Amino acid sequence: YTGTAKIYEWNDAIGSIDPTPKYTLSLTRGVTVVTREDQLHPCVASLSNSTGNANNTLLVGALKPGVIIADVPIGVVLQSQDNATQTIRSQNGTTDTTIISQEDETASYGWTPESIKAEIREGTDGLLYKRVITGGTETWVVA
Repeated sequence: YTGTAKIYEWNDAIGSIDPTPKYTLSLTRGVTVVTREDQLHPCVASLSNSTGNANNTLLVGALKPGVIIADVPIGVVLQSQDNATQTIRSQNGTTDTTIISQEDETASYGWTPESIKAEIREGTDGLLYKRVITGGTETWVVA
């Protein structure tokens, strides 16, 4: 699905996630959808601290722990540095250090809120369409 992902950082000063997104990423395919095969190209975005990869969408400094909120279902692959020292809120309300993955890629799981669940159907032209309801009017857009 095409959409938008917003990345929010932990704010030590307020002891919570900062309400202003640090980054907003556009989730796009990079191809125009004309055929069903075009829809097999995944929608992706990249955010990286690496300066050596010209394929990165954004080049940034250290990104604090936080959350990613998207308006479409997404999968996230992340990587942390070897010596991460950031603290984040733990499940019991205290703070704890960042989970270190030794620079190995890790799949991160999330959940899809009820408000963005999607109904997908195949059209008579063979393309996949997503049902969108705005102000009581139903339309179908290419997924």
